[in-house]
Amino acid sequence: MAAENSNFHEQRQNYLVQLQHEHEWLNEMNRQRIEIVRLAKKLHITTLSLAREGSPDELHAKVWSDLQAAYYEMKLQLELLDVAAYTKEPDGWYMKLRGWLKEIFAAITNNFKLTDTWNIPHPDTRAAIGELEDRLNPLTGLFALQVAITSDLALFRTKWTMATTERDPEEA
Repeated sequence: MAAENSNFHEQRQNYLVQLQHEHEWLNEMNRQRIEIVRLAKKLHITTLSLAREGSPDELHAKVWSDLQAAYYEMKLQLELLDVAAYTKEPDGWYMKLRGWLKEIFAAITNNFKLTDTWNIPHPDTRAAIGELEDRLNPLTGLFALQVAITSDLALFRTKWTMATTERDPEEA
């Protein structure tokens, strides 16, 4: 019986160590995914501001500059992300956000064809950005990513709780 008890404790200890490694990996994964959420929100607010504000060109120049900076920040984060490790097919958030970025890049690129003033977006560019925000609705990708973060944490908490509350066979 003592051997069984020792074996049980060893297995439990090994599983808890495995869960600790999983927790570290989950924290790192969520840190990166939360950064993507932050950048996507920033980009979304900037695109909405540019598309919907009927304000002077000076403000458009600032927002246009912010939009381009936010685009490149988020693009870099998505390129650095290990897609296979950090996404699951059913989540769908990665492809939604990637498609949204591709469309924003097309609008930025097209703006250079429409105007000689590179620092102020052309009215057609502003309209195109507003249309793509409405059509692609990046909030669905953000929501899916936030759900993925929350559900992965809940799953881990369940595993941890089950592992730490498992009863010793000798106590039963």
